[in-house]
Amino acid sequence: MSFAAFPAIKTLFTIKAHGALTKNYVGHDMGLEQDRLMMVRAELSEQLVMLRLTSFDANPVQFLMRLERIRKTAADQRFAAVAEIAAIFEAAMQKVIERGGSGEVIGNFTNILEDAIGCQEIKASAANAMLANVALRLHG
Repeated sequence: MSFAAFPAIKTLFTIKAHGALTKNYVGHDMGLEQDRLMMVRAELSEQLVMLRLTSFDANPVQFLMRLERIRKTAADQRFAAVAEIAAIFEAAMQKVIERGGSGEVIGNFTNILEDAIGCQEIKASAANAMLANVALRLHG
């Protein structure tokens, strides 16, 4: 009997076999978590691209709304370091509204967000190191 005649059975068998192969020794499906992480990274990366395409000087409200969306997505998906960096970015942009100089702040924070989004799992100490790096760039 060929699976070609029954594509739904072939698909189900493939899914079941994949699930059995991706179980680790304690029975957790690590493949699904990896898939979730990749999907969240892709979503956050897309949101970051949209943020970079938004001119803060031309449309600060839209820029801040997109930044807030990144923070919310990161918080909802348990990317705590990315959410924290985005929150600090938002606070820095409030100061930019008062003092000016958006280009340097945006460049530094978007680069650091990109680095944080790409990390597998980032600990608070690593997030603090990234933020210290931004602080040095801003004051340097």
